[in-house]
Amino acid sequence: MRVQAYLQAVEASVEHLGREGRTVLVAEAVVAGSTPDLTEAVRADVARRVGAIPDARR
Repeated sequence: MRVQAYLQAVEASVEHLGREGRTVLVAEAVVAGSTPDLTEAVRADVARRVGAIPDARR
Protein backbone atom coordinates (compact mmCIF):
# COMPACT_ATOMS: atom_id res chain seq x y z
CA MET A 1 0.00 0.00 0.00
CA ARG A 2 2.79 2.40 0.88
CA VAL A 3 4.60 1.77 -2.41
CA GLN A 4 1.38 2.42 -4.31
CA ALA A 5 0.81 5.66 -2.36
CA TYR A 6 4.39 6.76 -3.10
CA LEU A 7 4.13 5.98 -6.82
CA GLN A 8 0.79 7.80 -7.05
CA ALA A 9 2.34 10.82 -5.33
CA VAL A 10 5.27 10.82 -7.78
CA GLU A 11 2.90 10.56 -10.73
CA ALA A 12 0.73 13.40 -9.40
CA SER A 13 3.76 15.60 -8.82
CA VAL A 14 5.09 15.02 -12.34
CA GLU A 15 1.62 15.59 -13.82
CA HIS A 16 1.46 18.90 -11.95
CA LEU A 17 4.75 19.97 -13.50
CA GLY A 18 3.38 19.04 -16.92
CA ARG A 19 0.31 21.20 -16.38
CA GLU A 20 2.70 24.08 -15.64
CA GLY A 21 4.16 23.57 -19.10
CA ARG A 22 7.29 21.74 -18.02
CA THR A 23 8.68 18.68 -19.75
CA VAL A 24 9.95 16.04 -17.34
CA LEU A 25 12.92 13.92 -18.44
CA VAL A 26 14.80 11.18 -16.63
CA ALA A 27 18.35 12.16 -15.70
CA GLU A 28 19.88 10.03 -18.44
CA ALA A 29 17.86 11.91 -21.06
CA VAL A 30 19.12 15.35 -20.08
CA VAL A 31 21.86 16.29 -22.50
CA ALA A 32 22.13 20.06 -22.21
CA GLY A 33 23.39 21.60 -19.00
CA SER A 34 20.82 24.38 -19.31
CA THR A 35 17.93 22.10 -18.35
CA PRO A 36 16.89 22.77 -14.74
CA ASP A 37 17.02 19.85 -12.31
CA LEU A 38 13.63 19.63 -10.59
CA THR A 39 14.50 16.57 -8.50
CA GLU A 40 14.36 18.41 -5.16
CA ALA A 41 11.06 20.11 -6.07
CA VAL A 42 9.51 16.74 -6.95
CA ARG A 43 11.00 15.13 -3.82
CA ALA A 44 9.50 17.83 -1.58
CA ASP A 45 6.13 17.66 -3.33
CA VAL A 46 6.03 13.85 -3.03
CA ALA A 47 6.89 14.07 0.68
CA ARG A 48 4.05 16.57 1.15
CA ARG A 49 1.59 14.35 -0.74
CA VAL A 50 2.60 11.14 1.06
CA GLY A 51 2.53 12.92 4.41
CA ALA A 52 -1.09 13.88 3.77
CA ILE A 53 -2.10 10.21 3.41
CA PRO A 54 -3.16 8.64 6.73
CA ASP A 55 -0.76 5.89 7.91
CA ALA A 56 1.53 6.41 4.89
CA ARG A 57 4.52 7.16 7.11
CA ARG A 58 4.51 3.76 8.81
